Amino acid sequence: MASKKQTEKKPFSILKHYNTDPELEEKGAKMLLREDPSGEAYFMVRPFPNPDYQRRMAEVFQQNADAIQEDTDEAKELDKRLTAEVLAETVLVGCGGMEEEYSSEFATACMRNNHIRERVVNFAASINNYRVKDEEIEKK
Repeated sequence: MASKKQTEKKPFSILKHYNTDPELEEKGAKMLLREDPSGEAYFMVRPFPNPDYQRRMAEVFQQNADAIQEDTDEAKELDKRLTAEVLAETVLVGCGGMEEEYSSEFATACMRNNHIRERVVNFAASINNYRVKDEEIEKK
């Protein structure tokens, strides 16, 4: 009779499950752009929200509170522009493998595009993109 190899189940650890890599949170995780047939285009994306985003949004909206609170098209446009600028500064922090070079202007233009912004924010909001890998947890 062949002996069966028994695997011992480890109990679930909520702390390990939500353990994120500080380097990925600071420098960004690579978000591959599936639209690129070569598979080389990517954005570097920090988590959303992150402390820098929250701080900058508070600063920017405090500075522009009166103008943003108005119920006008100009106020709505200002809100969108400021949000795009803060996302570009604090969430979309790099790119590669594409025609465009990374710059704050390029990042802001990307964040002003509804489709790109939605993709980036969805990626940034997923903890799965910033988790410490199981093999790294074992080393600690």
